[in-house]
Amino acid sequence: MRRICFIILTIFPFLLIGQVEHVYLQSKMDATITLSDGHQTNFWGYGYQSTNPNARVTLPAPKLVFEKGDSVVIHFYNNSPEDHTIHLHGLDVNQVNDGVPSTSFAVGSQDSVNYSFRVSHTGTYLYHCHVLTSLHLTMGMYGMIVVTNGDDHLYDGGPKYNREFDYLTSDMKRAVNDNPLSPGDFFHIYADYFMLNGKADQQIFDDTTLSIDYRPADTMVFRIGNIAYSCTKWIFPDELDVTVYQSDGREVPVSFQADTLMVYPGERFTAIAIPNGIFQDTIEVEYCNMSDGSTDGVNKIPIRLDPAHLSLEETLSEELNPLKIFPNPAENYFKVEVQDDQSKLKVVDMQGRIIIQKSLDKGIQTIRTSDLESGVYFVFLNSRQTQLVISK
Repeated sequence: MRRICFIILTIFPFLLIGQVEHVYLQSKMDATITLSDGHQTNFWGYGYQSTNPNARVTLPAPKLVFEKGDSVVIHFYNNSPEDHTIHLHGLDVNQVNDGVPSTSFAVGSQDSVNYSFRVSHTGTYLYHCHVLTSLHLTMGMYGMIVVTNGDDHLYDGGPKYNREFDYLTSDMKRAVNDNPLSPGDFFHIYADYFMLNGKADQQIFDDTTLSIDYRPADTMVFRIGNIAYSCTKWIFPDELDVTVYQSDGREVPVSFQADTLMVYPGERFTAIAIPNGIFQDTIEVEYCNMSDGSTDGVNKIPIRLDPAHLSLEETLSEELNPLKIFPNPAENYFKVEVQDDQSKLKVVDMQGRIIIQKSLDKGIQTIRTSDLESGVYFVFLNSRQTQLVISK
């Protein structure tokens, strides 16, 4: 059966019209990732094929970007000991290319196959393994697909943009990734670690590709996908005007503004974000339990005016550059972005006593608070200040 499918899929690309884009992916089951608390665990995933036998897969998988109208051939090599597929979540493909084993086929160990399709609509999509989906998702076999219009419009006749930020939320149950050979009952896979583009907590602040340094005239597109078991709630700052134009790869009948946006498992949204002032804040992403609606985790995306667009006076202005720390409330540490070498930091308790006093160099610095008792403190960095809550 696999041989027949391979012949059909090999011939099919020549029946397509337009530009043909070739992508070469492989799957592997021997990767590791370091979590935000330093714990190292296992993951399975996709990566680009390579003649190097030690080529690694990534979490999430490589983002695939195409233009509307492209014909695409994904050359997939299963370089692992178990069956896998590539399910093209949300894309208009025929049944044999859909990657669901029960209706098409599974790709066995050390087998290769071609997935062929034509992208007909712009938007945000996903791809993931559809073999034992519950297990293979928490192990990390997923990625994002973006279909652009080929110009600076979201779609024909749609809004223009000049910058793009793509975010994929996901989660895992750490005990399963630690020991995938004994995952337990699949219906007991309740996530306890929450990621944004494969990062979490302070890792997001440390990764400059995830933060948003906006410019005054920016019109930004946010492509948001959710492959987590959790529902995600996106909370945008008041100074950021966010308008949703696409849902699941289609234009919404009427665009709508959103100060919060709920994204359920498998959903995707495409929105335009425009700053309406000069500010520094975060976009908060809450991970909500699908059973009872409780918030199980939170990640934050830093957003601020690009420092290149601030004068010296503005850079030093407390009003335009307030002090932000993360996480807050904190337990054993908080992080602060320091803009100048030899900056002076103080942590003061409610009685005015100096608890911590340091000289910090430029960059994102970690301040340990494991010795502090629960309560309210004040953090001073040069002329700026903010309130810190310690919760243990």
